[in-house]
Parts: sequence; C-alpha cells; structure tokens
Amino acid sequence: MMKTTIVGGLLCAVLGTVVGLEAKDIVISGRIPATAPATQPATILISGTAVFREKIMLPMDTVMVVTVTEAIKSDPPKQLVTKTFPTGGINSAAFAVEVTASDVDQNKKYFLTVVMKDGDKVLFSNANQIPVLTGSTQNEKLNIVLVAVHE
Repeated sequence: MMKTTIVGGLLCAVLGTVVGLEAKDIVISGRIPATAPATQPATILISGTAVFREKIMLPMDTVMVVTVTEAIKSDPPKQLVTKTFPTGGINSAAFAVEVTASDVDQNKKYFLTVVMKDGDKVLFSNANQIPVLTGSTQNEKLNIVLVAVHE
C-alpha cells in the first residue's frame, strides 16, 4: 500500500478517517509547535494608600517617597525602585510603583518604605517593615499608617 506524508496531527486523523488510510500508512512530518511556556508578567505592581493621623496640614510641596528595598545587610540597602509622589499637603496619598519581575528573587525578602518629606526633612514614615513581592505577602491595596518622625 502507498504511504502518505501529512503535516499536522489533526490532518492525519481527519484524512486517515476520510480516505481510509491506516496509521501504518501515514508519516507525519514537520515540526509540531511546543506549548508556549507560561509567561511571567514583566512588572509587579505594588499599590496602596499611605495616611498619617495627625490633624495638621503639610506644606503644599511635601512629597511622599515610596521605596522597595531588598532585605540584605548592606549599606546602603539595594533599592529595586524609588518613586516620588506629590501630596498636595493633605494627610493621605495613593501610590503605585512597578518592580521589574526579573529583579525579584523568590528566595529573598523585600520591604516597602514610605516617607513624607518637606525638602530633605522627613516628617512621617512607616513604623514597621512592610514585606512585599515574595511569599504570601500582599502587593496591592496596601493601607499604610505613617507616624511622625521627630529629628
């Protein structure tokens, strides 16, 4: 019997049934595309709101600085991203920063730091370390309470 070359597994099954070819008579050639690997997002979003409870109005040019650092013992710590946001002098501000996914090692720890500054003077900062990026940590819709910094 004559052997037939067919490209593609689906064509093989269909033609085999329609034409009456048996499996031993069919030769499949060509590349069968591999399943595309699951892609990791290019960036990871960290977002939320920072607020302080004091009933004061900040200077209008006060900014909020959001930093994501690797928890390593180096001075200064390795920063993955730092972004500055205007506050408009009010006691709360929303933020969103993106970290390049390839910069994140799932075996390491990362922390978020939020400070409100007037020029070089830090007015408010988060009191506790805020873990982000790895493990079961939350990266979005964070609610961060800032405390006054007395220098």
